[in-house]
Amino acid sequence: MFLVRIFVITLFLTSCVHKSVLEKDSGIDRLSELVMEKKSISIEGDERTYSVLVPKTSDSIKGIFFLFHGSNGSGAEFSMGTGFNEQVIKENYIAVYPDAPIGNWAEGCNCNNADRLEIKDLEFVDGIIDYLTTEYKVVDGKNYAIGFSQGGLFTQRLACERSKKFDGFAVIAANMSKPLSVNCTPESKVSQLIIQGKFDKVLNYEGSDNGALSLLSAKETIEFWAEQNECALETKKIHEGNSNISVTTYCDEDKQSNLRLITVLTGTHSWFFYGINTNEEIVNFLLKKGN
Repeated sequence: MFLVRIFVITLFLTSCVHKSVLEKDSGIDRLSELVMEKKSISIEGDERTYSVLVPKTSDSIKGIFFLFHGSNGSGAEFSMGTGFNEQVIKENYIAVYPDAPIGNWAEGCNCNNADRLEIKDLEFVDGIIDYLTTEYKVVDGKNYAIGFSQGGLFTQRLACERSKKFDGFAVIAANMSKPLSVNCTPESKVSQLIIQGKFDKVLNYEGSDNGALSLLSAKETIEFWAEQNECALETKKIHEGNSNISVTTYCDEDKQSNLRLITVLTGTHSWFFYGINTNEEIVNFLLKKGN
């Protein structure tokens, strides 16, 4: 049976623009209302769209967080469904939510329409980085990629083929395509966080063997990156104060890369899990807070 990877966030959007208000938190002054803008860019003659949220203090932006939605979703819907904007804006980063043009990302497996049609998703990301970095005079040039579900599979492709353009990756409710892993040759070492529920059956935590749709397991995925990074150091522990969470880490903060697999022992296919704040875990890992 042909496996269809589908993730849909059901939300009602009243327009292409919505507003997010941040209250005072941890000494950060209250920010005025911020507008999520819909932008477009031409990639080899095709118009591609994305939603972007820029901090009020746009004269000292540190970098860009890319967030890739799941199958049949959209960037605007994903931004409203995760609550991630507040985390990004507090750190003075731009939040970008790209749109997949035909419902799926070209994840590098040659198993979906985006791959077969040779959709230029990699070039799309390149174009956004070039435009926003110049337009907003990004100070540090730090870029991070975060993907959920099929967007997570595409994030793995970015780790394989755009490792020099991103300082870290976070993959939620996804592992890695086996076909992609065979051809994955990153130019630099990769830092990556994976958060997945052990009972995820949409993108099976234990992996799958289904031709071009085959997946590495979550454990095999993190071990794949450990081998790519030449990381021999592995530590396992139960998440502090929560026996529902198991953490496996390769390398450490003093190395050039850091890898972490957070397994939610009762979790399914979701962005949100009991006993863990996904958004905080992502930001803390990528920005190396408490790692």
